[in-house]
Order: sequence, then C-alpha cells, then structure tokens
Amino acid sequence: MFSSRTLISLSQFLALQTEDVTSLLLQKCGLTMPWAGVRGVRGILECLQVSNPAHVREVLDEICHSTRMLRNGVSPKYLYDERWTDLLRCLLLDGYHTRGDYSSGYVVVALDPTIEAVLPLDDDLTAELTRSNLRDRLEVIRLMKNSAEDFCKQPQDFNGALTSARVSLETLARNIAETFWTSTPMPGDPSKFGVSIAYLRSQIGFLSQKEETGIAGVYAFVSPGAHVPVGLTEEEMVRLGRTMIAAMCYFLIKRYNG
Repeated sequence: MFSSRTLISLSQFLALQTEDVTSLLLQKCGLTMPWAGVRGVRGILECLQVSNPAHVREVLDEICHSTRMLRNGVSPKYLYDERWTDLLRCLLLDGYHTRGDYSSGYVVVALDPTIEAVLPLDDDLTAELTRSNLRDRLEVIRLMKNSAEDFCKQPQDFNGALTSARVSLETLARNIAETFWTSTPMPGDPSKFGVSIAYLRSQIGFLSQKEETGIAGVYAFVSPGAHVPVGLTEEEMVRLGRTMIAAMCYFLIKRYNG
C-alpha cells in the first residue's frame, strides 16, 4: 500500500515522539515495537516493514486523528511541522490525498480506489531496474529518487521533480536502445529521445506504433513549460506527470527484462 519512501517518512515522524507514546500507538494498531533490538527511527521502520499493510494504515489513521496531541508532544514545533509536511507529500506521491485540518483531524483517501490493491510503482520500478543489466540502471534509480525528493522538500522544486523524471525516461530508453546497437546500428543522433524510441519501434520491433506514440506523448506532457490544465494545482500536475513518467519507465524496463 505504501512505498518504502513513505514508510521511512512515517518512521521519522513517529520518532519525534517519546518511546512510550510511539510504542503504545503501534501496539494499539496491532504492531509490536522491537525495543529489545534497534531503537529509534530504524527500529520503527523495521517494525513497519514487517507488519501487515492494513495495520500500517491503522497507524496512519491514528496519527491523523491525533494530530493536536502528537504536535503538543514535540518541541520545537517546526520539527513536527516539517516531518508532517514531508509525510503528506510522500503519501501524495503514492496516490493518497489527505483531507481535513489540524484542529479537527485528517482523513487519508486514495485518489484511485485500485491503489490499495497494488504495490507502489516506484518500488516496482526500482526492483526491475536493479535486476536488469543496463549500464545506467543505478543512475535511473537515482534520478527518480531525486525527483521524489524535489517534490517533497520544503520549498518544493516542481521543475526539478519533473526534470529528473524526464531525464530518467530519456536515459532508460537510450540504454535499452544501446543493447541492440551491435547487431542493428542506430540511424540519427542516439542522444535524442525521439530517435531512441523511433529506433526501438522501426528498427528493432521492441515497441509498437501505439506504444511509441504513447511514450512520446507522456514525454511531451511533462516537458518544461507545459500548461497546467484548469482544475489542477501545480502540485497535482507535477504529481500526475511524474506518475506517468514512472509508469512509462516501468513499462520499458519490464518489457526489456521479459
């Protein structure tokens, strides 16, 4: 349900509280804190990672219902506010929107009802890239991580978030094309994204015409200066664009890995 990035952010948020408060909160939601082992934020993270996702969701709901109490337990308050903001932005990247306010509490809602049943896309993408033999696989992982960090940091860097995501798609497409160069030379400039995906379709048959058109369309959608449609905030637009890029990257690497 939640990405590794969100679990880390949630652990950092909980680590602001005293050990007793955190332990009781986790136990209330059906989790057992391994205090005999690693303490602090790493201990909380280990606990969340091995727990049932439904119980982790209960922890999040409990936090949302107890924001005033939890904030009162943290000094200085800006530490709480920074970690809370980071958590909300990580959840948004996972496809969860938070409604409500500090005084009445919050509710976490999935933007797409199917999100609850699938693994986070960023984690799937990282796993597929890691098991591939592509030259720049670690660079693509780094770029997508930078994209998420730019989206979550304060102040948010929306341009950086989309730029890193777009470069990750360029790099991945070029790397996949490179693996075929020895048998089928590439016509044109291999550094250009359009040339790489056209090569993967026309010369290799790796992509169909519709698939090439779809990938090129997503790339153009997140290009600098893209218009923000009426009804969307800039934050919503950037999240949407980044998610579409991650999906295209996952499609390419999954197809490549077979």
